[in-house]
Amino acid sequence: MASTAAETKTLVEYRVEDGIAILELNDPPANTYTYEMMRQLDECILTARMDDSAQVIILRGKGEKFFSAGANIKMLSEVTPRFKYFFCLHANETLNRLEHTPKLVIGALNGHTVGGGLEIAMAADIRLACKDNGKIGLPEVNLGVLPGTGGTQRLSRIVGKSRAIEMMVSGRTFSFEEAKEVGLVNHQAGGLLRHGSAVRERPRDRARAAAAAVPERRRDRRVGRVRGEALGRVHGRVVQTQLFIHNEWRDAASGQVLEVVNPATEEPLAAVQAAGGADVDAAVEAARACFEGDAWRGLSARQRGALLHRAGELLHERRKVMAELETRQNGKTLFESKIDVASTVETLKYYGGWADKLGGAVLPVNGDDLVYTVREPLGVVGAIVPWNFPLNLASWKFAPALAVGCTVVLKPAPETPLTALAMAEIMQEAGFPAGAFNVLPGDGPTTGAALVRHPDVDKIAFTGSTAVGKQVMRDAADTVKRVTLELGGKSPNVIFADADLKAAVKGAQNGIFYGKGEVCAAGSRLLVERAVHDQVVEQLASRAAQLEPGDPMVKGTRLGAIASKRQHDKVMSYIAAGKQEATLVAGGNAAQVNGKGYFVEATVFDGAQPGMKIVDEEIFGPVLSVIAFDDVEEAVRLANQTMYGLAAGIWTKDIHKAFRVARAVRAGTVWINTYNLYDTAAPFGGFKASGFGRDLGREALDGYSDTKTVWVAL
Repeated sequence: MASTAAETKTLVEYRVEDGIAILELNDPPANTYTYEMMRQLDECILTARMDDSAQVIILRGKGEKFFSAGANIKMLSEVTPRFKYFFCLHANETLNRLEHTPKLVIGALNGHTVGGGLEIAMAADIRLACKDNGKIGLPEVNLGVLPGTGGTQRLSRIVGKSRAIEMMVSGRTFSFEEAKEVGLVNHQAGGLLRHGSAVRERPRDRARAAAAAVPERRRDRRVGRVRGEALGRVHGRVVQTQLFIHNEWRDAASGQVLEVVNPATEEPLAAVQAAGGADVDAAVEAARACFEGDAWRGLSARQRGALLHRAGELLHERRKVMAELETRQNGKTLFESKIDVASTVETLKYYGGWADKLGGAVLPVNGDDLVYTVREPLGVVGAIVPWNFPLNLASWKFAPALAVGCTVVLKPAPETPLTALAMAEIMQEAGFPAGAFNVLPGDGPTTGAALVRHPDVDKIAFTGSTAVGKQVMRDAADTVKRVTLELGGKSPNVIFADADLKAAVKGAQNGIFYGKGEVCAAGSRLLVERAVHDQVVEQLASRAAQLEPGDPMVKGTRLGAIASKRQHDKVMSYIAAGKQEATLVAGGNAAQVNGKGYFVEATVFDGAQPGMKIVDEEIFGPVLSVIAFDDVEEAVRLANQTMYGLAAGIWTKDIHKAFRVARAVRAGTVWINTYNLYDTAAPFGGFKASGFGRDLGREALDGYSDTKTVWVAL
C-alpha cells in the first residue's frame, strides 16, 4: 500500500489561468497512478466541471519524459485482489467522468503515453503530442489489471476493432508521428507542450493554438465530441453546427444561422449555420467530383456495402447519445427516439447488404447478339427530409442512394438538423470519401429550392407536405431531374363490428398518438361501424385522457412536445375549428410541462364528417376524427374520400372482408389488424396526392439507378 505521506501528497495539481483549467498529474518521472492519484483526479474533474471560470480543460503530466506510464505496478503488487478490484472500478468511474465532462478536454501528451496512461489520454476530446518526445501504446498488455475501465472500448472506437486487437496482442508502441496516422494523436504541436515555453505563460494562447492545430478533416472518434470553428452544446454535449461539405466543416458563405430550439423547454439548443446558394453549389460540386472520381467509383459494390454496414455499427455504438439528441431537437419521447435510431441502424445495414446484389439481365433477343442490361447510379442525389423523423427518414434516402453508387447532398429540416450533422461525423469515420455524403442545414425556400433547381443534381428525394411536393416537381422540371415524393396523408383506420375491439382501440390510439401524431401515415380518420361506435369512442376517450403530455426525456412519457411553436399553433387552430364542427370527447387543450413547452393534449372528436377541416386536411398532430359508417361499401367510400392515399388500417376477424377492403382502398400501405408497422424490407410510399416512388425495400434502389442496355455483336 502507498505510505501515508504519499496519500497526503498533491498528486494532481489544479489551477485556472485565463479560462483554462489545467490538471497536471504530479508524480514524475512516470506519473504512474495510484488509487490516491485517481481520487484526486476525480475531484479535479468535478471541480473543473463546476468552475464557471474555466471553459476548457487541459490534462498533462509533470515533467518532460512521461504523460503517464499507467497504473503504479508496485502498488498493484502490494494490494489485495479485493482492493485491486475496487481500484479498477474507481478508475473506470473517473475516466468515464472525464470522457463525459461537458467541457472541451485537451490531452497534452508531453511525453511517453503508455498502458493506462493511454487510457487516460483516450478519454480526452483532443490529443496533442509534443513532437519527437515520446511513444504511445500498450507495451505491457495485461487485460486483468484494469478490467472494465473502458480503455479497450475507447481504443476500438478510435482506431477500429482490428487495429485495437492487434495493439493489445502485440504490445506495440508507436512514435507520436505514427500515432497521428492511426488516429491516436490528433496533432503534433512542436514545442507547444513543453515546460518553460513561451506559450506556457499564456494559457489562452495555448488553448487557441491547440484548437487551431487540429485539422478540420481529422475527427475524434466519438459523437458529441466534435471540433471545428463553430460548436454548440446540447445539455453538456458538444455538437457540430457547421455545414458538412467534402468531409470538411464549413461556415455558411452568408454567415446566416438557424436557431434550433428544444420544443419541450422552449430553450435554444444551438445556432446552426444556414446554407445558401453558394453553399449548395459547393456541396453539389463536391458530390459531383466524388461521383466521377476514383475514390468512389473505384470502390466495388461490396466495399460500398461494407462502408454502410460500418456506419450502422458506429451509429449503434452511439445510439444513446443520438436518441437523446433527437428527442431534444424534436420533442418526441426518448422511447420513440430509441426506436428511430435502431431503425436507422437497420436501414444502413440492410442497404449495405443490397449493394453487391444489384444486377441486370441477359436478354433473349432475335439473332446471335449478346444483349444484357446493367444498373448504373443516377449521380448526385439531393435528399430533402422533414422534422418528424429527422434521422430515420434521412436514412431512407441516403442509404439506398449510396448503396447503388450515387453521392448525396442531404438537407435536413431547419428545426432538426443536429442528428444529421452528427451522422455526417459517423459517415466520415466509417470511411466514406470526401464528397460522398454532404449535409446542408437550411430552410426550404432558400437551401431546398437551390438544391432542387441545381442543374448538376440528378435526383431529388423529398419527404414533406403535398403543397411543397408540387413545387418541387415544378422546379425539377426545368432540369428534367428524377423525383420521388413521399407526401402528406389523411389515412383511414377502419374498425368493423367483428373486430377484436380491445386490440382495435389500442391500435387506433397508437395509430394517431404515436409520435404526437406527427406521422405522415397517422390514422387520423377513424372509421367505426355504427354497431360498435359508442363502445369504441368511450374506450378511446378514456385512453386519451390517460395519455398525459410529459417530459419527453422521462422514461415513462408517451406523449411528447409538438416539434415547434409554429406547428403547435397550427394544431391548436385545427382543434379550434373542430370544436365548431364536431363533438370534442377528449383533450382539446394546449398544455405545458414545468410551465414550458409546446404540448397538446391527446384529442378525440366524434361526429366528424367529410367536408370538415379536421377530416379533410392533414393536421400533423395528436388529433383524431371519428366517423361512423353502416356497411362495407360505405366504409370503402369514406376511406377513399380524400385526395391522399398514403396508408390505411383495417380491423376485422373476417379475412375475406379484410382482403376485399384492402384491395378496394387506394393507399400505398394497408395494415390489417395492426397499424404503424414498418420494416426496411417493406416498400413505403403513397398513391394520389401522397406522392410517388418508394422508400425502403428492394424497390427503393430502382429510384437511384438507371438501366443501361448493352449489345455485343457475336
